[in-house]
Amino acid sequence: MKLQTFTCLLALALTAQATQSQETAPPDSTTVVVRGEKAGTPHHWLKAESPHFTVYSDTSRGHIRDLLENLERFRYVLYDFSHIAEDPAGTPKLTLYYTESAHDLAIVNPEMPERAVGLYETCEDGVQGFAVYQPGPVYTALNVAEQMEDEGQTLVFQAYARHFFRSHFSQRAPLWYIEGYARYVSTMRFEDDAAILGLPPYTTAAYLRNLDMRYPSRLDYKDVLNDNDWFSGRRGETGTLQNTVAQKRNRQRVTDKGPAELALEDNARLTTEFASRAWLLTHWILSSPERAQKLAAYDAALQAGDNRVDAFGRLFGSSAVSLDVLLRKYLLKALKPGRMTIAHLPLPDVSFDDLPASAEKQVLEKAALQGCPSIAHGRHLLGDLRSEAGKQPDSFDAQMTLSRSEILYGDARNALPWLQKATLTHPDDFEGFHLLGRAELKLAETTQNADAFDAAEAALTRAAELNPNSASNAFWYYRAKASGNDHLDADAAGAAVLAWRLAPEVDTYVFHAALVHAESGDVTTATQLMTQLAHDPRPGRWAKPAKDWLARLKAGASKADLLAAIAAPDKPDSGWAGQADWTLNTTAVLNDVLKHQNEDDKMRMQSNGFASPPPNNAVPQGGQVMPDASQEKIGER
Repeated sequence: MKLQTFTCLLALALTAQATQSQETAPPDSTTVVVRGEKAGTPHHWLKAESPHFTVYSDTSRGHIRDLLENLERFRYVLYDFSHIAEDPAGTPKLTLYYTESAHDLAIVNPEMPERAVGLYETCEDGVQGFAVYQPGPVYTALNVAEQMEDEGQTLVFQAYARHFFRSHFSQRAPLWYIEGYARYVSTMRFEDDAAILGLPPYTTAAYLRNLDMRYPSRLDYKDVLNDNDWFSGRRGETGTLQNTVAQKRNRQRVTDKGPAELALEDNARLTTEFASRAWLLTHWILSSPERAQKLAAYDAALQAGDNRVDAFGRLFGSSAVSLDVLLRKYLLKALKPGRMTIAHLPLPDVSFDDLPASAEKQVLEKAALQGCPSIAHGRHLLGDLRSEAGKQPDSFDAQMTLSRSEILYGDARNALPWLQKATLTHPDDFEGFHLLGRAELKLAETTQNADAFDAAEAALTRAAELNPNSASNAFWYYRAKASGNDHLDADAAGAAVLAWRLAPEVDTYVFHAALVHAESGDVTTATQLMTQLAHDPRPGRWAKPAKDWLARLKAGASKADLLAAIAAPDKPDSGWAGQADWTLNTTAVLNDVLKHQNEDDKMRMQSNGFASPPPNNAVPQGGQVMPDASQEKIGER
């Protein structure tokens, strides 16, 4: 589905206050099945499954059940109002890791930013999400819109909404709309036969209300329209402009903190401000079907290369400068949620399984490997896993995880004997055959041994029989068939396209699907896919190769050039191999901002010769008394 079609459907549904229900109603009762429990035996990690999600968690069964029930409802509503048909039977479930501690995220990805509570990773080994449990209120059945927000649920919904958008829509930009949409739907609540959308996330609204009153802004709407958030690394032009404006308004920070410490603080602050402004801008657009319909023309203008800020002003009638005043008035006076009628909200079956003790010790390490970590972190994990596996020579789980690590960051020859034995003793184990194929392929590419290529293809074929809808297996089957060959047969081409269709948010799959389409003569589709990667505002390792190939396709790349690229593709090495999208705890960020601003104000006053700072309860515009940051803790209950 195209972005503009989806957006118009959403805006129309909300203003009409209703939407048609799907013909087939989901289950209307909850069944919880618990397997593998042994009385008196404590277990740290659990595996839980619902119809569309698999969750690994070290929280309680109750927390996991609440998560899955709400996620299934949330997913159902997104599919319903987007008019997207249900996935066919056998479609892979999204895997989530739901942890007690935010520190667990650093095991998965040590590049974790401050105040992170969620992570969504996509790479050639698959797609997975991580969320940190946060206690919150339980919504009751009536008047949910008026109840205190469960921020933990909001953040989980926010991360899933990004996944939903990127897995169903080809657009990677504008980033502000994708982020704004994710936040717009993230506060969804369920009441009888209705879903309520567009409720303000409490700390997002609080952050915006206090901009330029309690603390200075770091961005403006020119930054937002240009997708200049911290993660994108594209703050260039308007970043310089904003710094100039800050100096003119005497906003520079007076502090004894070093540049690195300030940068860490400002990264989270910039990200939160960008996302908050993006949410408000998106909310304003979706509040009017007329404005929502203009997104089609705006998207077309961007595709044609128009300036983002100029195109927005021309089509929406509001300049970047005027948006500050317009949207502040909208936030304070006109912002309202939407209500959609949804028949038969699902209450899913949920099953639980205890993980074996040997597997519990390596849950996060295995997840880290499946996220395509950097070479440095991968080798660090390999050292830890070698040590742990040495203590558990008979543990199937420990040896399987070590084998994956050896293939990716060590010596595939170390993994081969155990994998060959494991696939004989476990002939129906998908992971064993998949990793055996990967090990054989790694050795084949090193030695150019034709027998090893054949062995890799055979193992990956068996894995495909066991799990035909694995995007990762389809991709590596394509690599086994294509590597070192001077031709591309239909099976290899079909596997590359299947991987992309199963997980279109994975950049590696998009890039190779583009090459395969170009080799087959479909330059139009190839150009669209390469453009998608080249214009993605998020930093990605495939952006530069995609830009290079766009020029080559335009110049008329030969079939021989395409086959050579397919047989031996360039492998860009830019540190982390996958795409990582972090979710930040906006309550924690806002409390940091309030605290730091209070400290800065005191230091500024002292540096100007005041013996002591003025009273903390200053009176901003309108005479409203704002409490001191040391007294106010946003979101604490």
